[in-house]
Amino acid sequence: MNDFSARLLSYFDAQKRDLPWRKGKDPYRILLSEVMLQQTRIETVKGYFVRFLQAFPSINDLANAEEKDVLKLWEGLGYYSRARNLLKGARYIQSECQGVFPNSREELLKVPGIGEYTASAIASIAFKEKQVALDGNLFRIYCRLNRKKEPFSSSLSKKEAHAFFLSLMPQERPGDFNEALMDVGETICLPNGAPLCERCPLSAYCQALKKGDQSSYPLPKTQKEKVRVSVFVFIIRWKGFVAIRKRRGNGLLSGLFEFPNIPANGGKPSFLDSIEGEKIFLGHGTHVFSHLVWDMDWYLLDCKQRPMLDDALFVREEELREQYALPKAFTNFLMKKKLLGY
Repeated sequence: MNDFSARLLSYFDAQKRDLPWRKGKDPYRILLSEVMLQQTRIETVKGYFVRFLQAFPSINDLANAEEKDVLKLWEGLGYYSRARNLLKGARYIQSECQGVFPNSREELLKVPGIGEYTASAIASIAFKEKQVALDGNLFRIYCRLNRKKEPFSSSLSKKEAHAFFLSLMPQERPGDFNEALMDVGETICLPNGAPLCERCPLSAYCQALKKGDQSSYPLPKTQKEKVRVSVFVFIIRWKGFVAIRKRRGNGLLSGLFEFPNIPANGGKPSFLDSIEGEKIFLGHGTHVFSHLVWDMDWYLLDCKQRPMLDDALFVREEELREQYALPKAFTNFLMKKKLLGY
């Protein structure tokens, strides 16, 4: 084993984080954690991971689940396409692999919802295949070690980073090597603020540290300005029931349940004129997505008669809370205002 790997793995053996998905080398647990951790903080994921495993302890249990139950457990994590792809992958493994997890990166890449990074992580951690799980953390470490300023979007730089770590990865512990680098990237070689170089097991190899310009690497992502969209949102109640609908299309939040809403064009929504009953303006809410911002004006409508709404489903409040997954764009406001039992 080379000195780089020896130092890194010695650090990992002594300092590795106690995370629920690191209890054993079950590929299902690794898959679930990697999918949940995409664009989501570790502290947020921990509770969801435990609850998800309690509901679906194995890949076959997940494959047999209904989509609405999976989405309900996912409620609050966001990026719901991850949950749908996870379910598709589980069903593929059950039907095409007889419920047995593929044990190589090549076969894992055939599973819907598993990309190059996740396939490499599972193959290396669960099956000890020598594969580099290159993500933003590893790329940042590579750039600082070698004073490379290319952005993560550079295909050539990714290939160089992959080759660099592959040349150092020990045959006997590829999964630990990847996880050790993940820990260094997430807790020491930080993306924002000053890196904690005095704690880094790789400081002796870091060219950026020698020059004192660690924070200059890699080049930051180009931030696109988010588009702002104004929306009227209606909580429509009738005889103890609440109106929800399934969002159409293939775009943002498609297939999820939501409260009836329409684009806002200023002033009060004309829709209110068609409602007989009490109408209360609840206030303004904002939700930031990865690429846009919703500015929402919320109304509570207590109707005397059942309103005629296309595609509306009227459910009891307890059913809404227990059975239907609502996006955080809606549940955050409900919790803030303590509405509908949230």
